[in-house]
Amino acid sequence: MFGSNLSKATREMKSLVSEAEQLIRETNSMTGEKADTLQKQGLKLLDAGLSKAHDMQDMALKAGKDAANSANEMVHENPWRAMAVSGMIAASVGLAVGLAIPRK
Repeated sequence: MFGSNLSKATREMKSLVSEAEQLIRETNSMTGEKADTLQKQGLKLLDAGLSKAHDMQDMALKAGKDAANSANEMVHENPWRAMAVSGMIAASVGLAVGLAIPRK
C-alpha cells in the first residue's frame, strides 16, 4: 500500500513540476498581464509540488516508524526467534562476503 501511494505521489509531483517549468519557459518570451498570470500559475504548481513532497516525507516517516514499532514488538514477544533470525542473517552475509572475496 505504501509503495503504490509513494509511486502515485511521485508521479503527481513530477507532473506538477514539469507543468510549472513549462509555464515558466513560456513566460520568458512574454510580457504584460498574460506573463504575470502564467508565472503565478507556475508558482502555484511549484507550491503544490512542494506540498506533495512534504506529504511523501510524512508518509515515509510514518511507514518507517510503523516498521520499527512492529519489529520492536516482534523482538519483545519472541526474543529467541529474533536472535535466531539475526544469527541466520549474519551467517548469510558472512558466507556471501566469504564467497565474494577472491582467493590467492
